[in-house]
Formats: sequence, C-alpha cells, structure tokens
Amino acid sequence: MQDIESQNAVTLESQLTERFGLLLSQTQLAQLLGRTTGGLRYSLSYPSDRQTRALKACGRKI
Repeated sequence: MQDIESQNAVTLESQLTERFGLLLSQTQLAQLLGRTTGGLRYSLSYPSDRQTRALKACGRKI
C-alpha cells in the first residue's frame, strides 16, 4: 500500500513540476486548488486546519 502511495506522490510531484516549474506563485497555487487568490491568501493568513498549516509552512517569500 505504501509503495502505491509513494508512486502516486512521485507522479503528482513530477506532473506539478512539469506544469508549473519548481516554484508556484500564489496565483498558480490558487488555480491548482480551485480557489480564488484572495481566498488562498486569507486561508494562509489564518490557517484553521492541519493541511493549511502544513501548506503555509512550505511557503517561502522570494
């Protein structure tokens, strides 16, 4: 079961890197998640669940 999940994660990572490159802008991330840019910014400013907190922890300003 873990092997399948690992393969799916690698495949998803490869697809995302191929489509967007190594870095995602907030606009691209919002598009990928099916959200508005403003809604994404709000969610990242006030994370209410574990997934949003994890996503915010991955973010970097360049």
